[in-house]
Amino acid sequence: SILVTASDTFTKWVEDRVVYREDASSVTEAVVRMLTSLGLQSYIKTDRGSVLGYYVMQQLAQRLGAAKPGAASFTPQEE
Repeated sequence: SILVTASDTFTKWVEDRVVYREDASSVTEAVVRMLTSLGLQSYIKTDRGSVLGYYVMQQLAQRLGAAKPGAASFTPQEE
């Protein structure tokens, strides 16, 4: 199992979900639930985890109508 988190950068509100199956469809479902509970976002930033490959996040961003930049891998120093 893995822990998936999302935060709203404006309000600093954090949502998290435990995902018991480590596959793209399970993680994508958790992400959709988190994003819709936070309100639809205009921008999605990820740490590019191996479970959520670029293709899955691109499809998610298209379905939700959000921008998903091709960013470099996450490093805590950039936050």
